[in-house]
Parts: sequence; structure tokens; C-alpha cells
Amino acid sequence: MSAVCIPVSVKSQVKRGTSRLQICRKIFIRSLKLIGIGIILGSLWGPVNIQTMRIPGVLQRFGVCYFICSALVLLCMTVNFTKPETSKLRAALQDVEIIWISWLFILALVLVHSILTFFLPVPGCPTGYLGAGGLADGNVYSGICIGGAAGYIDRRTFQIEHVYQNPTAKTVYKSDAYDPEGTLGTLTSIVQVWLGVQTGVTMLVYPRASSRLKRWGVWAVTTGICGAILCGFRQTGGWIPLNKNLWSLSFVLVTNSFALILLSALYFIIDIKKWWSGAPFFEPGMNSILLYVAHQVAHAMLPWHYVFGPMRTHFAKLVECLWGTTLWVLISVYLYQKKIFWTL
Repeated sequence: MSAVCIPVSVKSQVKRGTSRLQICRKIFIRSLKLIGIGIILGSLWGPVNIQTMRIPGVLQRFGVCYFICSALVLLCMTVNFTKPETSKLRAALQDVEIIWISWLFILALVLVHSILTFFLPVPGCPTGYLGAGGLADGNVYSGICIGGAAGYIDRRTFQIEHVYQNPTAKTVYKSDAYDPEGTLGTLTSIVQVWLGVQTGVTMLVYPRASSRLKRWGVWAVTTGICGAILCGFRQTGGWIPLNKNLWSLSFVLVTNSFALILLSALYFIIDIKKWWSGAPFFEPGMNSILLYVAHQVAHAMLPWHYVFGPMRTHFAKLVECLWGTTLWVLISVYLYQKKIFWTL
């Protein structure tokens, strides 16, 4: 959703007379803020050791993705576009046409990611491996094989001491350290953010609600089918398995499809039919970065976190998570009423 706003923001700033250099400076500073906050949040757990501190992270990845996608919009998007062409073909492709140069860059990223993932030799591991290593494949491959090329690249660039030391696969499969916000996954994350940018461009090009819904529907079906083909229409396996830790291309396409379906449904219910105002989820969206940072800082504190009895069932954890989420929603409603907002 942040990506959807990028072309809208860039277009409005250019039309107000803000120079592209000034806009680029704002984009760069905001990206640095996101990366800086992410690094700071990564130092919350335990004493900070510069030699072992984690470098990648969620906000770091988002900062990089935001900068690249915003820069592409700023440099390549035709801001003063007109209404859709009378030609049916031109009208159907106009939201892609005005940013087609950027799409060449995005497709190049997909190509680079695929080549590195499937053809980069990884010492001691099979080329193109996408598993968790360790016990995941009958203990045939070492735990250092986790993530294949993605894990190897991060160990070479950041060094193993500076990546996430406790991935989920480490407990389950006795694998080694692996960072789910690493370099290769950032490339596909840029692709996913760009698909959000494309959604925003569609909003600008097609002012009619019906046209927007049709276009989003086409994108949802297209990306969903492509993602399903890549994963073999299966939850596990296929040419490119659905994998959040790898942020695989199939994961990007399938989740983008679901995101567009959800966006279209909410757009129809809230904006077109006005059956619902969006509350109480509108208010958290107005302070999303504040809530994210606050949760990272306070998630293990009362009143959000508590232990009552064994707390070892899914239901007990669900109750705790719903309780914590409800508290943050109430806090966001209070902040909204007090007109307190934290933006970057």
C-alpha cells in the first residue's frame, strides 16, 4: 500500500512545481531514515556488539525498495499523461506504457535474481538448491546450505556474524544462520513493491472505478496464475516453491494476487458503496511506522505480552496476539483523535 502511494505522491509534487532534484533528495532522506530506524531496532536485544550486530532487517529492506521504486517513478514515469487512448489496445496498456522503461529494469532484476539463484555455484551445496539444509533433506546437505545462493551471498557480503542468527529453520532443521531479509530476497521485494507502484499508476490513469477494478482484476489473475505455475499449483514444491524466507518469485506473484483481490474488495465496499468507513483499521494506517516501532520496542512488555499457565497452545497464543493487536488499535484511535502522527 505504501508503494501504491508512490506514483500519486510523485505526480502531485511535480505538478506543484517541486523540482525532481528536491523530490529525489526527500526520497533519499526518507530511505536513510527507514534504514537507520531498522538498524537501531535490530540492537534492542542484548548488548550491542559492532562485530556481530545484524545488518539486514525489515525496515532496511523496505528503505532500499522504497528508494529504488520511487527513483524509477521519478525518472521514468510520464507525469503529464492524458486520458486513456481511444484505441482499445492503447487504452488497455496505457498504465504500463507510461512506465515501460522502468519495467525493463524490473524484468532485469528478475533475470539477475533467477540466474544467481539457480546457477551460482555454492561450495559444498548443490547448485540451484532452495532448501533449508541440515535435516530438511535427510541430513544429506550441511546446515550451511540453507537458502542456497541467497544464504551464500549474504555470508560473503555481510559475513555470517552479521546475518540473522536464529532463523526458523535453525530450530526445526538444525540449519545454520540465515537472514530472511538478505540480498537476493531484496531483489524480489523490489519487484513486489513495483507491482504496488503499478497498482497506483492504474489509479492515476483510469479515473473510473469500474476501469480500476477491471485492471486490478486482470493483474490479480495474471500474477496469480504465473505464481501458481512457478510453484506447480502446490503449497510446497514446484519449480520455484512458495517461500517467505527466500521471498521467492512465486511468493511475490501469489501474494500480489491476493493483495489486489483484497484491495479491490475494500475499494468496492469502502470507496464505491460506502458500506464501511474502514474503521478501526484506518487509524492504524495513519500511524503505521509509529505502531511498528512501538511494537518492536514493547512487544515483550505488559500489557501486550504475558504468560498465564503453560501458554503452549495455539489458542492461547492467538488470544494473546489478538489482545495485543486490539491494544495497538485502541492506541492508534486515540492518537488519531489527538491528531498525533509520526511520518517520515
